[in-house]
Order: sequence, then structure tokens, then C-alpha cells
Amino acid sequence: MSLPSLAVRRPITTAMLLLSVLLFGGIAMSRLPVAFLPEVDIPFIAIEVPYTNTNPAQVEREITKPLEETLATLSGIKKLRARSNADGAFVFMQFDWGKDLDVIRMQVSEKVDQLKPSLPEQIGEVLIYSFNSSDIPSAEMRAWTTGMSELLKEKISTSPICSGSSGLSWSTFSDTCMRMMSRS
Repeated sequence: MSLPSLAVRRPITTAMLLLSVLLFGGIAMSRLPVAFLPEVDIPFIAIEVPYTNTNPAQVEREITKPLEETLATLSGIKKLRARSNADGAFVFMQFDWGKDLDVIRMQVSEKVDQLKPSLPEQIGEVLIYSFNSSDIPSAEMRAWTTGMSELLKEKISTSPICSGSSGLSWSTFSDTCMRMMSRS
């Protein structure tokens, strides 16, 4: 006996099954939380060590190799890649999912701080990057004005569209161009 023949011979049973699936689906859908972008900590950390006016071989020897050796001692590393060029060293670290990225970032910072005395004095500020989906703005707007930027900021900040956002950040590129980002 096949499923189509059962459905044709017992239409009431088929209709009841369909209604129960729709009912359970509707209940489940109404109870699911909806988020624009769920908060996700991507287990990835990048480190940038600026060291200008050098060659890649020197950067690799003086910065990249010691940095790789020091960071390789961290637990939970899935991938560790490094790149050297004339502008500095870049280390990319991928970790296992489920790790607390704040703790790992702190451990990376401690390891880099321990290594700093042995690095060349001419290096720039060491930058450590990580990514969280809540860093993505839920709304972004760019506006060009001439001399009315403060008035425009006030009007936009008090508008009903921006009233539910937890934070507005403004960047002014020039006297006539500014950018607003909202995180909800």
C-alpha cells in the first residue's frame, strides 16, 4: 500500500493529519524568538603588528615566527595562519566553536604583551580583532548637508525610527558628509 493510495482512500484522515501538522507548525512558529541577526561570536581572532619600511623576510624573522610560536601554545586552536609583508605581520587564528571568545581574546592579549619586549622597538600598536554579529549595524544612513549637521542629527535621533535602538553612533567625514549607524 502506497502513501498516495492511502491518502485517496482515506481523505478525512489525510485532512486531519494536514491540519494537525499546520496547527503544530503555527504554534511552534509563534513561540520562536525572532531576531534580525542572532548574536554569534565567530571563533576567529586576527592580530596585526605594523612594522613599516622593512622587507617581508625581516618581518617574518623578527615578528611573525616568534608570534606564531607564542600563540601556538593556546588551547583550542583549529587553524593558525600568518602573513608577512613590508608593512607588518598578520596572524589569523580560528578556534573551535563554543569557546568563550572574550577569554581567548584576553589570553591572546596576554601572550602578545609577554612577547612585546622581544619584538623590535619600531613596531606600531598591536591590533587584535574579533567579530561578533552584534557589531553589524541594523540600520545605516549617510547624509550630505551644508552647515546643518547638528540639526539633522537631532531630528534623526528623536525620530520614531531610531527610538528603539540601543545606540546611535555618528561619524563625520567632512563638513558636508556624515554617517549614522544604529544597533538595536
